[in-house]
Amino acid sequence: MKILPNRKQLLSTVVKTLLALSAVVAVLISFTYSIVYTVIGALIVVGYIVYRNFNFKPIQFNFYKVNGWFARNLLFVIPIIVVLLLANISLFVFGYLKSNKEVVVCTEADVKNAAKSVVLIEGEDGTGSGFFVDSNYIVTNNHVIDHNTITKIQSDNGDITVGSRVVATDSLRDIALIEVVNFLEVPKLTQSEKPADVLNEVYAIGYPFGRNLTISRGIVSAITKDDYDDRQYIQTDAAIIPGNSGGPLVNKCGEVIGMNTQTLRGQENLGYAIEYSQLSTRIASMLDAAKSATIQEIEQNYPSEQAEVVAKYYSTLSAGQLETAYDYYSFARKAKLPFENWKTGLERTIFIRLVSVEQTQKNNTIRVHFYATETSKEDAWEWKTGEFEGTWTLLREDGLWKMNESNIKDITKPNAT
Repeated sequence: MKILPNRKQLLSTVVKTLLALSAVVAVLISFTYSIVYTVIGALIVVGYIVYRNFNFKPIQFNFYKVNGWFARNLLFVIPIIVVLLLANISLFVFGYLKSNKEVVVCTEADVKNAAKSVVLIEGEDGTGSGFFVDSNYIVTNNHVIDHNTITKIQSDNGDITVGSRVVATDSLRDIALIEVVNFLEVPKLTQSEKPADVLNEVYAIGYPFGRNLTISRGIVSAITKDDYDDRQYIQTDAAIIPGNSGGPLVNKCGEVIGMNTQTLRGQENLGYAIEYSQLSTRIASMLDAAKSATIQEIEQNYPSEQAEVVAKYYSTLSAGQLETAYDYYSFARKAKLPFENWKTGLERTIFIRLVSVEQTQKNNTIRVHFYATETSKEDAWEWKTGEFEGTWTLLREDGLWKMNESNIKDITKPNAT
């Protein structure tokens, strides 16, 4: 005679069977996240079953025997299931949080919103781009404003200001900070927490040739270095052309990862951006220096950092503006070295490339390293490049840092050209 289970017994058996299957699933999941939990859990379960069934009698899958086995082992099976599941949930959550601090869904709207921070910078001798890093401060390339008086700054929404002032520059790193007034509130760009990597999707934003705001999409082709120093650049196939210089290179979330700088010397037809992670700390220190500038430095738009005074001197020489460069000298140096005598020979200088300009441990002393290219005395079409290194000492005159004494040596290697 067959004895059928009642409804309560059947429901109890189904629940217990599902619990058993959950234990198996827990073991399988644990294998995915931790082999240690798998081995420990499996050994405990197998060991317990062997212990409770040491006589190894043939297993008869009779309903009542199955139900009885669960009845005897339920208090042991449930804790195993709970422990394994909790362990794997904790592993999953920890791994997820470690790799994804925040779930961010990036859209084209993020890039378009970033473009609102980008402005057109017009000067007497050319145009460029820049972007807000603070409520009243714009960052751009130094070469955009160097020897190019700003006439107007304009945003894409039509807001215009002529009340701007260059408050700090870094000629070596090609950075300039501009303070603006009477400008409508513009969102500042945020820096990406993750550095750029090859194949990342990027967008170059700017005003090519001083015309409409453009957004060019591309990828990161490489992370490369300049020929002369260890500064890193982002190489991209996103169009970076004249006028885009100083604009931001952003990721697909609209976060800035670089500052467009057009091209590197000897690498024409390729777009490059200065890695923003290398600039952000320097921008912060430039802001601090600008806030402590003297009245004379502010009124004359003169560098407030000693290293930048020396850097500006060499960039002005490279631009052929000898009288302006001469004005960086102290009264004492000018007295010992009259302008007409000093400029002899310097008129043949056609290019100066700074490698480093840095403060030394000695007060008011700056160490400089640079390459200078000049034409030959005999043949204007023959160029020669020399390498130089040494120090400058500076002193304060009328609220301005002036270059007083130099100790520059020619360290050109034999047969270098």
